[in-house]
Amino acid sequence: MSQSLNISTHIVNAVYIVRSNTIILWFIALLGLMSSLNSLFPESGFHGALFFIAVLVSLVATPIVYGMYYEIIEDSYTSIAAIARRYVLQYIWLLMRLYIPVLFLAMFPAMADPNNINEGSFQMFIVVCSLLFIYIIPCYFVQGTQKGAVTLGLTFLYKHLSASAPLILLSLLTEAALIIFEMNKERVMGFSQVFYVTADFSLYMIANIIDFVLFVTMVFVLKEQFKLSETNED
Repeated sequence: MSQSLNISTHIVNAVYIVRSNTIILWFIALLGLMSSLNSLFPESGFHGALFFIAVLVSLVATPIVYGMYYEIIEDSYTSIAAIARRYVLQYIWLLMRLYIPVLFLAMFPAMADPNNINEGSFQMFIVVCSLLFIYIIPCYFVQGTQKGAVTLGLTFLYKHLSASAPLILLSLLTEAALIIFEMNKERVMGFSQVFYVTADFSLYMIANIIDFVLFVTMVFVLKEQFKLSETNED
């Protein structure tokens, strides 16, 4: 039976931490604005290059931002350079371990039958796997190593599935909103480019803020539960 994880208390604390460190949000806003504006010029010679740069910067920036929040929680903030050295490469390797098999499985039906490609099913499969992986990234930061994070994250979710329902639901709603917007991208852009940029940027910021709140919340949850486990063992 899943025990209480004090989710509401940890969410309140997480919101306070995210709201109190606005410099991180300003940086994320800059990335989001660059991405939204770039989508207005698909025929531009710089479109592909800017898109690639935005994706690359986002991939590197995400573990740095997570690392900053984690060190703020631990009251042991060092520097961006130190955080990058400590977390980025292991984070990318962990993502590859998680999602390369998932992408292969998701694309397998299309490879088996190219005439039966269902983009909706592909995206849904990715989302479901992302929900299963919800505790793995926070486990990596709490442990300080990606070794064992997959097993520990999946096991923790299995043991606390019902108590984790609010976090899973919030993550699912965010992912669903992103997918629905992406599927209607051309229609929204045809209605008004200004409206598209505004909606795209707003959704990007809301999704990132929710992601950061979820990450900080799960770090609090894991730290508390690991401490309780150690106490019970003693």
